[in-house]
Order: sequence, then C-alpha cells, then structure tokens
Amino acid sequence: MKFYKTKHAEIGEGVEATVLFHKDNGDELILVRSGWDAFAEQNPKAKECAIEDADKLLQKTKIKLAVPKRKEIRKAQKLSDDDLLKEIENPETLTVSVNKTESEEGQVLTYIEEVEIASVEDFLQAQNTQASEPETEIIDKEPQEIII
Repeated sequence: MKFYKTKHAEIGEGVEATVLFHKDNGDELILVRSGWDAFAEQNPKAKECAIEDADKLLQKTKIKLAVPKRKEIRKAQKLSDDDLLKEIENPETLTVSVNKTESEEGQVLTYIEEVEIASVEDFLQAQNTQASEPETEIIDKEPQEIII
C-alpha cells in the first residue's frame, strides 16, 4: 500500500486504489493497493506520503463514513416509519439511517451509524464493516402492556 496526495487523480487500467478523501477544491488522498508505477505515470503531480502523514490529513479533514452497526429481525413487534424516524432524529443515538425490508422471518432493520475517521486504520476498519454483515438480533416478543 502507498498513499498519495494529489488533485483530480486519474485511476486507470492496472491500478487498484481507493479515494480516502476528496475535497471540493480537488485535493485528494489516495490509497493505492497495487499498480503504483501506473498510478504515478497517470498522475505525475501526485506526491507519495507516509502513513503518518495520511493519518494527520485524515484527522484534519474529519471524515465520517456510514457503516451498518446492527441488524434486527422483528417477528412480532414491527416498527413504523415514524418510530424509525424518531430513532434517527434522537440526539442520544448515533443512528443516521435505518434500512427496512420484509422477509419471510419478519421485518428486517439494519441500523446505520456515522463513524469518524481519524486514521488510515479507522478507514480500513470502516470499509471492512461496510462490506460485512452486522450481527443479527431476533426480536420475537410481543410488546407488554404497562399497568399504572
């Protein structure tokens, strides 16, 4: 892996790369996994940087990524769109979105949270989390009536 700072990078054939951040002014931090020579040839103004420098840039930029954190299968007590909106709007939760689907098992809810990226390690971990399936909790209970 090599890191490059550049503006408006071109990632062509023979290069496997990920953009870690892209600013409005065109500044980019690119993680090149393979094809370094081809990348350098395609982007002659790109400057290679050490992982420590990449970490510093990520800390300054304050990037946030959305990652799936938990998954619920609700067999009995299904949540309405209003309930899910309350979860998203609640400042005490980190939830920024909830993906809702139906399956044979019931209502499937995947809770998405924002994660702040302060280092290359954080980015790679968030990327792995995005690609993996969160642990599933099955909620099988009917709501209980509250007696006052």
